[in-house]
Amino acid sequence: MSKFYAGSSGSESDSDVSIQETQNKAQTAQQFYDSSSDDDNVKRKVVSEKEKRFGELKGNVQKLNNSVKINDYGKCLDDFNDLTKNIDKAKKSIGRGG
Repeated sequence: MSKFYAGSSGSESDSDVSIQETQNKAQTAQQFYDSSSDDDNVKRKVVSEKEKRFGELKGNVQKLNNSVKINDYGKCLDDFNDLTKNIDKAKKSIGRGG
């Protein structure tokens, strides 16, 4: 007879195994719930879309300047392309909301 058709030869019954699996899942889920409760006291900063886009543009310009300073022109080209994409996004958001 094949080992797949043989009965369970372990000392634990099927109900004990299912109870242990359920408890393990509950413990894992509880870990995720407990970690989020620590962040309840943190205040969130609300930033308008215009300020967010301006911050992105400023960061892109700084990265572009750094690539020019170290003479990494391949990275400079990538940073320039990112800057132009973000300029287009900023135009759209400023055009909508002013």
